[in-house]
Amino acid sequence: MRTPRRFRSTKRGLGRVLQRLLSAAVMGPEESPRPRLPSAAAHEAKGGRRQAWHEVDSLKDTKPECLRCLVPVARLFSLFGFLPMAVVEGRFRFVLCHFVTLYACVVAAAMTWFSLTRVVALFAATGPQDWVQLLTGTAFYLLGATGALLLLQLAREMPAVMERWARVERQVGVPYSCKWKVLVCVGAVTLSAAGETTASMFHNVPGNTTGDFWMFLESYVRAGHKYEVDLLGYSKALGVAILTINKYATFLWNFVDVLVFSVAIVLLHLVRAFNAKLRSGCATFDPIGWRGIRRDHLALLSLVQALNASLGPLVLQSYLTNIFFTLVQLYFRLSHENELSLISKMYLAWSFLHLLGRLAIVSFTCARVHEESYRGISCVLDIPENRYSLEVWRLEHQIRSEVVGLSGCGFFLVNKSFILATTGALVTYEVILLQVSGGTAANS
Repeated sequence: MRTPRRFRSTKRGLGRVLQRLLSAAVMGPEESPRPRLPSAAAHEAKGGRRQAWHEVDSLKDTKPECLRCLVPVARLFSLFGFLPMAVVEGRFRFVLCHFVTLYACVVAAAMTWFSLTRVVALFAATGPQDWVQLLTGTAFYLLGATGALLLLQLAREMPAVMERWARVERQVGVPYSCKWKVLVCVGAVTLSAAGETTASMFHNVPGNTTGDFWMFLESYVRAGHKYEVDLLGYSKALGVAILTINKYATFLWNFVDVLVFSVAIVLLHLVRAFNAKLRSGCATFDPIGWRGIRRDHLALLSLVQALNASLGPLVLQSYLTNIFFTLVQLYFRLSHENELSLISKMYLAWSFLHLLGRLAIVSFTCARVHEESYRGISCVLDIPENRYSLEVWRLEHQIRSEVVGLSGCGFFLVNKSFILATTGALVTYEVILLQVSGGTAANS
């Protein structure tokens, strides 16, 4: 027989009363449950609890700005087997026994094998050879293998660095997002790189090539990798392997720069947030407030040091690779001006502009981090004498003496002076190369 609804509700009410009485007897009078509130107070408390739960849920759903900006970049890297980090609940995780990690190890091993094959082909070459092309290709694949191994090492260290970055962001406070700026720069460089590497295939294939895909592939491999073909012999499997490794090395070269300037953009955003917090509180900070802002600056310094320890080798490789290939592109473009077809000239111009633009983005974003770190000193110097304290002096000394910026393993700090010095060195070495080339051609 069905139990009446009123009886069921009365039964539940009696059960709750008995449960409260038993809990009061066990816990004692000091820990007994809170008394029942009146109707209006109960509604207000219920609304407050609901609002508190909404606030907790919103805090749980919010991600630090560094993760919101860099998670899409890491996922793009993982498609090609670089930077093998899993994204678990919006956080980076390095899992050793994971498909992405295995994929990255296979890619790094293949690129290492091919770079060693290229070195063997370099020493096995005899007779008159195009040594510029041979050395350029060898350096390209060696740097690609080195970059793949460095990204594997970075994947192990990056989760801890990102956790520290998230803590510094919560401590400093970031008022607005820079995710779209990162995505626009990454998308522009990636699309330009895809177009440039596609055009390079048509540039390296002879113009009279006809037939199906396999004929096109054989012509491409024999034209651009003749030393490997002479050493190993051509087959369809070798052709597919060389094409795949070449494109992976090309995208790795671009992705190293993409990672460096993405980190620099988000770090610049954090430095600006710190300066905004410093400027907004300069007129109202008491000694405790100055001690807090100085601790924020110390946390920022610690984060930059951790980033340089993990990202420094990639910054160094980025500049070595870009400067080397800028010199090679300029040399090849200026010394073979009369031997190039219109398509080759268009491709080389596109490739050089792509390389120069990528180098400029990396250089100026990293230099802005160093420049922005000193802008907070102006409001500290404007503090009147009656409000100047020991904590203010310590913060001023800290900002002046400690360097905030990305560096290449401590060999150089990327700032505007470094950009000017690099530009001067590029022009100087290019003039020397052209003079040596002109003197060699005249003697021959």
